[in-house]
Amino acid sequence: MTEYAQTKPVCQLDADEYFVGVATADLDPLENNGTYLIPRLCIETEAPELKPGFVAKWVNGEWEYIEDHRGVVVYSIEDGRAIEIHRLGSFLTALH
Repeated sequence: MTEYAQTKPVCQLDADEYFVGVATADLDPLENNGTYLIPRLCIETEAPELKPGFVAKWVNGEWEYIEDHRGVVVYSIEDGRAIEIHRLGSFLTALH
């Protein structure tokens, strides 16, 4: 009889498929074949490499890295006002 680990790590995503962290999948107690109960919004894959200034997004079966400047303050060259970035993407994308 094959023995299976009681739990295994899975990748937790948000509703937009951005990596949130690692969660735990439990072995299904009603099956005897290595089936795990995968939590909602989780996928069975290796966690992405963490890169400063980027977030990982699951796209077509692989990790894609998106620039993350949220919280950065930039200043308008027109009037000098401070603008805080709230969106993902390059500086130009995040400002519009």
